[in-house]
Amino acid sequence: MRAPITQCFTTPLLFEPGSGFAYGGGLDLAGLMVARANNCTLEAYMRRHIFDVLGMDKTSFYIKHNNMEQDLMPTTTRPGPDAALVSSEASDTPLVQPLNPQDEYGGGGLFSTAEDYLQLLKSLLRSDGKLLKAESVDLVFDPCIAHAAQESLDQALSVPLYAAIMIPGDAPMGSPGARKWSQALGGLVAMEDDADDGLKAGTLRWGGAPNLKWWIDRKGGTCGIFVTQLWPAGELRHAHLGKMFEKEVVAMYA
Repeated sequence: MRAPITQCFTTPLLFEPGSGFAYGGGLDLAGLMVARANNCTLEAYMRRHIFDVLGMDKTSFYIKHNNMEQDLMPTTTRPGPDAALVSSEASDTPLVQPLNPQDEYGGGGLFSTAEDYLQLLKSLLRSDGKLLKAESVDLVFDPCIAHAAQESLDQALSVPLYAAIMIPGDAPMGSPGARKWSQALGGLVAMEDDADDGLKAGTLRWGGAPNLKWWIDRKGGTCGIFVTQLWPAGELRHAHLGKMFEKEVVAMYA
């Protein structure tokens, strides 16, 4: 993410679209297409259609916006399983977010706050019509991948490392207590209830590299975001905290 999108994502296709599942630069390329189709930057498009609509004044690809840099929190990492946290800048941690990006990465380039992001989650939870029509919100939550792609997703989620990143706190696919997942336009969607924290089938979730984690449960009536500044993605020592947070929110508000 330290170079323009067109220079970063030059890997050839791993498979024909719809015939597999892999994490990659698809959202970054989609953001570039949105910008080009509307003859503007992705920042301008998202500000006009999302951020300004919801009052997300502390969300941008650039920390200079609204003096966001004054509130910027440092990222940390844990050099060993029992080690204390240290600054990511003092370690060899890869993928640390550049503060002066050369492009607007739709897949993971935004800086924001938990309060701002909740405005987006609540708007989709309530389907309030501010961003999308009700039928469009339904599409955000509906599983939308082909059988072959679902098999690839299941295989990815069966790998403990990938499961720790994509469904933190949940059991890897194929292991005792594991739930079924599919992919919707908005993220991973649970195909079964979570007996542990109370989130319902149909819950949408995704996250971010520094162990960010959000969910929207339309059936249960809750949404939330669990935020850290901890690298690398999938760090296991804190993973139970996200589940505890979900459980508490569901107990209070569902």
